[in-house]
Amino acid sequence: MSSPSEARIVTAILARLNAMDNDNPVYFWRANTGAGRVGKGSKSRFVAFGIAGTADILGCVAGKFVAIEVKSSTGLLSPEQLAWWEKIRKAGGEYTVMREVIAADKWVRQILRQALTHPPTQ
Repeated sequence: MSSPSEARIVTAILARLNAMDNDNPVYFWRANTGAGRVGKGSKSRFVAFGIAGTADILGCVAGKFVAIEVKSSTGLLSPEQLAWWEKIRKAGGEYTVMREVIAADKWVRQILRQALTHPPTQ
């Protein structure tokens, strides 16, 4: 039996994490990147969107920026993804690579617990 595709894992993780929204200060969204042609005929044009290397899922957990790159069981990070990871870490955000829903849920709950028990001082 083959492992699920990255797209299926992203969809499942987003559903699980956004289900936490009712009781917790969390919010997540899909960060699409790529390029394509829009419009028809002479009005058609090529459009690029997003930033190369951006994680698949972005979010905020109790005021903390988080990024989740989703990979299949054999997927590897590209050089652009590694560079993006470093930028997020340097800026104080959290970044992880996830291959399954339960691990992503545990990771987010750990960040949430930390944020709620040790809120930042102003």
